[in-house]
Amino acid sequence: MRFKFSTKTFVLLLFCLVFLNIIDGLATTYWVYHGFALEMNPLMKSWMDISLTSFLYIKLSIAMGCSILLWMARSRWLAHVLVLPVLGVYLYILYKHIVIALLVFYSP
Repeated sequence: MRFKFSTKTFVLLLFCLVFLNIIDGLATTYWVYHGFALEMNPLMKSWMDISLTSFLYIKLSIAMGCSILLWMARSRWLAHVLVLPVLGVYLYILYKHIVIALLVFYSP
């Protein structure tokens, strides 16, 4: 038997991915704009060098596009399996943003 989430769970996971991507985009923009962090992805850094608006637009468009592709492939078990590691990566990125926030706003 192949691994699959229920439709409701799969939709919830996709919404979580999009939500975490929005948080990542906004937090990254804030940290980089105020000089607290650097964008480490060279491709996204090039968009950020053009403008912060283009960076956010591209980042969120990619996330929405990938979520739409996963939704279109929801009948395949691989789409259900791939959601989990991507969600894990974005949870780790959220953790890093929280650490930066603690260092910036609560360090002595």
